[in-house]
Amino acid sequence: KDVLRTILQAQERGFNTLILRASCAIQLKRTPKFASKWAYTITDIKEIIAAAREQGMEVIPEVNLLTHQHLLMDLINKDLLLNEETYDPGRPEVYEIIFSILEEIIEVFHPKYIHIGHDEVFGIQNYFKLQKKLRGKQILKAEDYLADVLKIYEFLKSRGVGTMMWADMLLDPHVFGNDSGGASVNGYQGYAALIKSIPRDVILCDWHYSGKSSEFPAYTDLQKQGFTVWGAVWKDPETIRAFSAYVAKYARSGEGM
Repeated sequence: KDVLRTILQAQERGFNTLILRASCAIQLKRTPKFASKWAYTITDIKEIIAAAREQGMEVIPEVNLLTHQHLLMDLINKDLLLNEETYDPGRPEVYEIIFSILEEIIEVFHPKYIHIGHDEVFGIQNYFKLQKKLRGKQILKAEDYLADVLKIYEFLKSRGVGTMMWADMLLDPHVFGNDSGGASVNGYQGYAALIKSIPRDVILCDWHYSGKSSEFPAYTDLQKQGFTVWGAVWKDPETIRAFSAYVAKYARSGEGM
């Protein structure tokens, strides 16, 4: 009831899109360990999707892939982890699991896009400091990050579904500083260079959570590189107002917050 009420309130205030974090939240039939104990049934989720679409809202599922794996692979098969927060893209079994998950998500949502996460790769920002503490664990290489993105992108494209992902790993700290408007700029260790190889029909979500600036150059820089860019905020009212105003000024067709 809370979710349905929130959807109605959002629509009344002009929102036209609903992103639902699917990780841990849906009792998938083919991947039972995907769900937490509190997870919704597929029937519940379909009711939520229908309610949003009745209000004219686009519904986009988000699945935490590659990073933040306490929300996915850590629950399903710990042996497929590269480190505590990243699955190992060099293991074929990884894709048997995540493609099965994505297939079922597509069957439930019939979405135009799926948000695939891919933010805050473990250890990249603190790379040198962490080397002594890893105890045999590995940190994901930039080329393996790219390979994972492209593999998932091609899988979704083959099913007529677009890809959406976070942008922080593609932002160069030498250009934007370590922190740009409250966003972690995480393009260290060769990650920023990957942006040249990301397909231009991937929607990039540029997040700024707590900055006090009125300028957000990462957003417009990603636009200039040919991407459709969505802005994302969290809970700081000043940042929400400032970044929303910035995006309203520069957003093109199909863009927004």
